[in-house]
Amino acid sequence: LAARASSWGFRRAKLWAFTATPYDKTLYVDADAYPCADYAWLRRELSPALERYDLLAAHSSFRDGFPHALHWLNAGVVAFDSRSPAASRVFRAWLQRYEAQHPL
Repeated sequence: LAARASSWGFRRAKLWAFTATPYDKTLYVDADAYPCADYAWLRRELSPALERYDLLAAHSSFRDGFPHALHWLNAGVVAFDSRSPAASRVFRAWLQRYEAQHPL
């Protein structure tokens, strides 16, 4: 139970950080993620993509019994335009649902 509680706290902090970033464009990378390219390449590729899309996330290979037709996203690598009302709504709703399911 202690491990689960600390995991919940980490996820809550991550979701809060998505809503509180001071930057116009944010790339969030979990500490255990290993980039396959240098950050200059990521910046060169992500900046134009964020002009077109409000939110980008890596695909997740985690399925745990769910069919492949369901597309899961990996919240360990997320890029977004924090000026986007749509992205802000997604993160606020995600945080609210998480807090409702995992009260302090």
